[in-house]
Amino acid sequence: VFYGVLDPALGRFVYSNAGHPHAFVCDAEGQARRLGATSPPLGIAPYSDYGENALDWRQGDLLCLFTDGLSDAFVGSDEAGEDRVLQAVNARRGEPVHQILDELFALTPRVPRSVPADDRTAVLVRL
Repeated sequence: VFYGVLDPALGRFVYSNAGHPHAFVCDAEGQARRLGATSPPLGIAPYSDYGENALDWRQGDLLCLFTDGLSDAFVGSDEAGEDRVLQAVNARRGEPVHQILDELFALTPRVPRSVPADDRTAVLVRL
């Protein structure tokens, strides 16, 4: 699970990541920075303190969250699925987020049947 609070007035993003591997901030230069886990995955073991991290949020930063089903949809390409998703997002980072998402999903028309449609999800947030 991933939970975040973006405060645009302070330029601050605070998040808690209980094992979600596909959480990134893509900056204005196109560099993707992984938002690492702050605790073990939810439900793995009894755990009550999920910790948090904070980072400065700059104008143009893009929060990029996606499920493994989306990266798995790129199986068979020359590049790892996660890298392919991030490249597609960064290549269009100046466009409105709905257009980036439309293009991202258009790149996966031949998804393996083993990847259920409800497991291909992405969230993009930009100030």
